[in-house]
Amino acid sequence: FTIDSIPYSLRRAIMQPFPKIRVLWWLFVVVIVAAPVQSEDPGTGDDTCSPGGGETCAMPSQSAIPTSFCESSASLYAHGGSGQAYRPGAPLSNTVCSADVADEYRYKTASWPFSRRNMRKGSAPKLDITLNVLSCQSISDECVCKPLKGQAARSAASVVEIWQTRPDGQYTSLRPLMPGSNECRAQVPLTDNGVAKFTTVAPGSTGTMGGLGPGGWDWAYYGPPVIHLLVRAQSHAPLLVDLPMLVNTKTLQPRKFSIGDFRGVAWARSKPSQVPVQIRSWKSNEVENSIAVEVDVYLQPSHLDHPEFCPSYLYGLPSSFFLEPICLCARSVLDFLAL
Repeated sequence: FTIDSIPYSLRRAIMQPFPKIRVLWWLFVVVIVAAPVQSEDPGTGDDTCSPGGGETCAMPSQSAIPTSFCESSASLYAHGGSGQAYRPGAPLSNTVCSADVADEYRYKTASWPFSRRNMRKGSAPKLDITLNVLSCQSISDECVCKPLKGQAARSAASVVEIWQTRPDGQYTSLRPLMPGSNECRAQVPLTDNGVAKFTTVAPGSTGTMGGLGPGGWDWAYYGPPVIHLLVRAQSHAPLLVDLPMLVNTKTLQPRKFSIGDFRGVAWARSKPSQVPVQIRSWKSNEVENSIAVEVDVYLQPSHLDHPEFCPSYLYGLPSSFFLEPICLCARSVLDFLAL
């Protein structure tokens, strides 16, 4: 049997569609590539606020917290947060990533899944973040949220644990005794009014390796940069959320992630209709390369105020590997991989 034994008319019918398919494929690629490029223009595309002047941008307010939020105590991972790179024992500090970290590493951030920008050292913006922690209770069939005050705020157990990648999109080591393992990790205590303030630098985007690849290895698909928050308060259910922090590097305004997140963590995490965290205001200062952000965080009352980090019976499935802390739920992994 040879190709020549196939009738010419049949060969032509088989081969002729392929050039057309290639043309349609390249047309599809051009359209996809061109879409995120347009959003890079200052003040256009996915920016939430208009650029310039350093004025405060009021963020779109979300609808009222649903009554079901007050009535049910969900699991730690029900609100879309990931604890894979969490490590306990972070120092008490109001600084998460110092300015020295920004000067030491390049700023690598992605606005779509297929590539990320590799910017010069020191270009990651400084962030001054204020977290307003609110306690929500069900009153007359409504979920009423008020600032956390009193003993619940003053308790030594009421803290916000924060961790993030460095500007280059890499987490510090999950091993507590490694040099620099406390970089970009901190515990911030709450004030009497339920407020936590901290400074940091903009995190970078992680890729398929989730920012934990050996030697800084990571590749597409990339995802939006986030700051992980674990909010704990006395007599309230712990809240784990990912605070999105994708910045337009020209205007320092927030922007959305194009197309979609194709990483494993995006498939494994819960997708709630409403996340109990809201960015209230965003004030950029292009001269100082800094951003002041105010965020509201909503807590559920609960008698169980200790997080259950490892609810899975079998670790290793996507639902556990991408969400649960490796250093708590799979310590043996650290014996084989330099994470």
